[in-house]
Amino acid sequence: MSTILFTVTPISGRVRPALPIARELAAAGHRVLWCASPEFAGAASFEAEVVAHAPEVVVADADSPASVLAARAHGAATVVVTASSPGLPRAVGRFLRHGARRGTDGVVADRFLVASIPELDDPRSDLPPHAEHIGAVAPAGEGPSRRPAWWADVASARAVGRPVVLVAPDDGAPGAASLVRSAVQALADDDVLVLAAAAGLPAERPANLRVAAELPLEEVVADLDVLVTTGGLGAAQLALSHGVPVVVAGRGPDAADVGAQVARAGVGVWLRAGRPTPAQVATAVHGVLAGLGIRRRAEAMPAAFARYGGARRAAEVIAALAAERAAGEATRDRIGADRGFGGAGAL
Repeated sequence: MSTILFTVTPISGRVRPALPIARELAAAGHRVLWCASPEFAGAASFEAEVVAHAPEVVVADADSPASVLAARAHGAATVVVTASSPGLPRAVGRFLRHGARRGTDGVVADRFLVASIPELDDPRSDLPPHAEHIGAVAPAGEGPSRRPAWWADVASARAVGRPVVLVAPDDGAPGAASLVRSAVQALADDDVLVLAAAAGLPAERPANLRVAAELPLEEVVADLDVLVTTGGLGAAQLALSHGVPVVVAGRGPDAADVGAQVARAGVGVWLRAGRPTPAQVATAVHGVLAGLGIRRRAEAMPAAFARYGGARRAAEVIAALAAERAAGEATRDRIGADRGFGGAGAL
């Protein structure tokens, strides 16, 4: 089996979609390693990991051209996971500029995996080669339920047709705390149940608010009517794959691309404001709840997502690329031995 090294920007919008892919590879018997991207851990530290473990494949996110450059310099294949096809040309440009500054002929990954579906993207002619849509890659619930003690309130709301709105910004996203406060204030007097996975809220809270330190989206998404998020890779796709409309707000790392997808497909609302006001959030959520067209289009999304393999397909692509790289190395070793060089590492 192969060695696969994941190097990911340490924020939830990047970690969330990478974990299920890593788990699929580990379950198939591959050796899976994990480290923060060189932009955070330092280029020397990351390169030392590549040298020490000699992975056949390095999997990175679109914000980490340094990891792709280092991987290619040491003979590893590279895979980049990104949120949407509109983000790919920008990622390629970023990689090429990074390589040019370091005197290379450009840095482009061997494969690009788009964690979305074509139904949410504009048709494009400028995508890089070897780009593939894989669908939603957010993790499924694992182990004992982590639902809070008050979860019976959600079941009660669902039983009487009271809408359930989850406000779940990505960890570390700019304006995350501000978005939670605005949403709580915006919906305080509405006949909805508001769930928030956030700390730092005032002690005096509206009667329709339920707060938990952790609300795993994969466990609660099936009971939601609306998700309010900063648009991190994975959260919006997971909601839409369950037919839940989305309000995208703030300036998360993928907010512009994911927000544009949501607006274009008519499956939610994109608030372009970095720190939306309570009035803006209220208008967006009310529009989703009252918009029959939005809800119907969102309800059609699960069937579209079901046509793609998600994390399983991503793992297949990565494993095949690793096998190709290993086969190429074996061939080079064989040729070297036939020519009397004793194979790799013999000099």
